[in-house]
Amino acid sequence: MDYLKQFLSIVIAVAILSAGYIFYKKLTTPPSKGTPQNQMMGAIPVDVYKAKSGVTIPHRLEYPSKTKTYRSIDIIARVSGYVTKINYRDGEFVAKGATIFEIEDGVYAAKVRQAEASVENQRAIVKKAESEFNRIKSLYEEKIASQQDYENVTAQYESSKALLKGFIAQLEMAKIDLGYTKVKSPIYGVLSIRDVEVGSFVQTGKKLVTIQQINPVYAEFSVPDVDNKMYDIVKLVKAGKLKPIVEVKNIKLVGDFDFIDSVIDPNTSTIKMRAVFNNRGNLIMPGDFIRIKIDGVTINEGIKIPTKAIIHTPIGSMVYIVNNGLVEVRNVTVVAEENEYSIVGQGLKDNDNVIINNIIKIRPGAPVSIDKVINGESR
Repeated sequence: MDYLKQFLSIVIAVAILSAGYIFYKKLTTPPSKGTPQNQMMGAIPVDVYKAKSGVTIPHRLEYPSKTKTYRSIDIIARVSGYVTKINYRDGEFVAKGATIFEIEDGVYAAKVRQAEASVENQRAIVKKAESEFNRIKSLYEEKIASQQDYENVTAQYESSKALLKGFIAQLEMAKIDLGYTKVKSPIYGVLSIRDVEVGSFVQTGKKLVTIQQINPVYAEFSVPDVDNKMYDIVKLVKAGKLKPIVEVKNIKLVGDFDFIDSVIDPNTSTIKMRAVFNNRGNLIMPGDFIRIKIDGVTINEGIKIPTKAIIHTPIGSMVYIVNNGLVEVRNVTVVAEENEYSIVGQGLKDNDNVIINNIIKIRPGAPVSIDKVINGESR
């Protein structure tokens, strides 16, 4: 069964290629000189576009892109306990520092009070140890207290102060944990669907919700190496001479490039770039498919001709030109398109008369007469 499917696929592929080749030959093969058609047919009038090279052509680059959030953060519980309150609606924008969840705080408030009591108690011990230290020190200096007494009281005093620092640290940790019972937004952004509800018991590390910052917004895309232009584009971007543009809901947004990859993808021969856009008004949503446009690039080599003059076949692209009153085929390489015009990199030369109408009525070798040069004088 698999062999039959493979055989049928090969047959279909061969049929498609054969049909394309026959179509191409039909367009490019002149009629026989002995046919009545060629002998009796008069010259067909055509309009032409006179090819001109050496013209600097402004060119807009366009690349498909998918938008991404500027920042996405999973908000997690820093302490354990029951969720007592949720202060937002799913999908709502919240300000930085806004309290979005509340976790029961009774145990943590009690730990703060306990730590405060320990600090106060230890401060009293330190105060007493300091008084005893000063008393023994005075006696030691008067040669009344022994060296051993002085060392003992010094150790007790220093130990009491160290213990105080430990109790103060425990108090700070208790206050931090108490603060964690009020879960705050780390950024301004839009909240996703919550992962817990009021009454849920959460453990430390449990994800509560995700918040996304969508202003600004990222757009990643890849630049292919077409006719070795990629290096020129990268150079202009690094020099700050190009800006990414996106049009959303008839509004033009101009951004900046903030990342250019340092390596070329060997599988696609492209280099990854990233643009960042001010998304005030939230015109762009993360995950949108958009087209990045880049103005400021020029093509200094190539010839601009009307796109309607180009014939696309399975074999490639070609145009008809007038040469000594007869139709001649020129295979061309199209490097860019600008509205109703295309830029041809190879296949044409200066002053070639490119036929732009009556294309379906003519064949290679057929006699034609130039009726009008659309970028020159009429004939």
